[in-house]
Amino acid sequence: DDKKELAGFAQKIAREMTRINYVGWLDEKQLLDDAQDYLIRETGAEIILHPEPDYDPQNKARNALPYKPALYIE
Repeated sequence: DDKKELAGFAQKIAREMTRINYVGWLDEKQLLDDAQDYLIRETGAEIILHPEPDYDPQNKARNALPYKPALYIE
């Protein structure tokens, strides 16, 4: 089962990397940190950022890809 999941992930990464123009290294956590005040203002919601999947009730972290972080909205 792990091999099948790993193969699927590798295929997704390959597809995504061919679509993304290389823009250099981005610190996705820092980008979200910088946008946090804006997101709070626009949504009126509390925003909690977790750099690692320490809280992931819907197992979204496994779907995260470069330039596409996993987001969980509750």
